[in-house]
Amino acid sequence: MNILRDAMETLRDIRTNFMSEDITYVGDNGAIDLKARVGFSTASEMDDYGNGITEIRSVDFIMPSDIIVPKLGNYIVWNGNKYRLSSKSGSPCWRNADNHGVSIRISTKKDGTA
Repeated sequence: MNILRDAMETLRDIRTNFMSEDITYVGDNGAIDLKARVGFSTASEMDDYGNGITEIRSVDFIMPSDIIVPKLGNYIVWNGNKYRLSSKSGSPCWRNADNHGVSIRISTKKDGTA
């Protein structure tokens, strides 16, 4: 028994049932409708010409880790817009949202309307 893991599982269930929005994840196996908590994050990156640092804002989707396997090139449809999975400074397009791997946080960039 791990009380912290149990707490993360309870938080995942509360987030999914009461704090999430409907999204569609589109990947290699087609589209799947699911729920995710929508959030935002920022990162600083050098611009394409090496002249300065720009701040990049991404839309993040937090969901249970056992539903999908995120992959660059896939996208999420939310609120009438399309969000392509993206990488910040060469890092993966997703990361664990907690220390126990119960939930994941997927980074995306808006890629037009759905």
